[in-house]
Amino acid sequence: MFFPAKWPARAVGLLSALLVLALAHPAWAVGGLNNATPIADNVDGIYNIIYWITLVIFVGVWGAMAYVLIRYRYRPDRQAAQFHGSTALEVVWTIIPTIALIVVAIPTYKSIRYLENVPKPDLTVEVVGHQFAWDYKYSDLGVSLYGAPWIEAGGQVNKGDVLVVPARKVVKVLISSKDVVHDWAVPEFGFKLDAIPGHVNQGWFFAKEEGSYQGYCMQLCGMSHAKMLTEVRAVSDAEFEEFIKSKGGKLAPEGSAARAEEAAPAAAVEAAAEVPNQVAAKPSLTSEADLVKHGAEVYQANCASCHQATGEGIAGAFPPLKGSEYTTQGDGSEHVKIVLKGLQGPIKVAGKDYNGVMPAFPQLSDEDIASVVTYERRSWGNQGSVVKPDMVKKLR
Repeated sequence: MFFPAKWPARAVGLLSALLVLALAHPAWAVGGLNNATPIADNVDGIYNIIYWITLVIFVGVWGAMAYVLIRYRYRPDRQAAQFHGSTALEVVWTIIPTIALIVVAIPTYKSIRYLENVPKPDLTVEVVGHQFAWDYKYSDLGVSLYGAPWIEAGGQVNKGDVLVVPARKVVKVLISSKDVVHDWAVPEFGFKLDAIPGHVNQGWFFAKEEGSYQGYCMQLCGMSHAKMLTEVRAVSDAEFEEFIKSKGGKLAPEGSAARAEEAAPAAAVEAAAEVPNQVAAKPSLTSEADLVKHGAEVYQANCASCHQATGEGIAGAFPPLKGSEYTTQGDGSEHVKIVLKGLQGPIKVAGKDYNGVMPAFPQLSDEDIASVVTYERRSWGNQGSVVKPDMVKKLR
């Protein structure tokens, strides 16, 4: 016999071992890095979807191959039969990949929009790359930091200046290059930005916690490319104020960040233009009617593309808000936590299972979050409680 008698049992055991091996290394464990920003949470969410879809396809294809090899293996008493395909099977293996691509495309598009939709910044930093260091300029605070080219002293690499930013604040980055193409990247932030001579790229990040994060140049830029390191240090507001004072600058009064944007070079202004769906915060919201009205604007700008204008979500992809236990029950604190911190992983809504890929929205103001949560809890027939900005502030 071509296959040993015990081969089917061994095949099942082998496939089981492969499945256990795959499950032992979930997507969010690869690399071992902690997500320091909501953007990184978004990237992980998409990666997890692709991981599980790929795993299902892998097991399905190998399972089908094993079945065919076992079921139709050579036997002396069998005659080979001729057949010419199956229309039904061909339709199925066309539809399933199409659905898989749609499931991946929707959150991918949402995350790209999220990354490009730069919130109103609390701080703007100009980053300039050169061989082989990074320069940082706090244009609205009167502080400039110049990174010296790498120098090895006693086996230690001189990283140059450290980019110090306040934690839990929106930091906008305007990046360019003095010489060749560089790439400013901090892996725990979940993104990287190309530094191109004569061009200004923009990006943003929101460090969720205080800490130090290693940065690199991820574009081969010359002989000392590997030594072009940097560090981003997220600190408390008090520490940030001390840092600025120690460098001869001073904290700008309210609104100076916007004035610094206006004073930036024309290319930077064009690159940093606000996207159309950015909603301005309204700090004087108190009544339910005001919260619902403003919440509708915030919802349309940030939530409707996934959960739909009707609040019914998308079957199999995004859970409904209409009739959900999260929008109709309790005091709204769990609802607020999901909006503030996002959700990655399984969740059951209205009796159905979903794989949560909800991005975090900590960059929205307390008033914005209270408004959109109230809108979701008081719309589409929902009779949930009203949420006030004070609750959001306590849960941050």
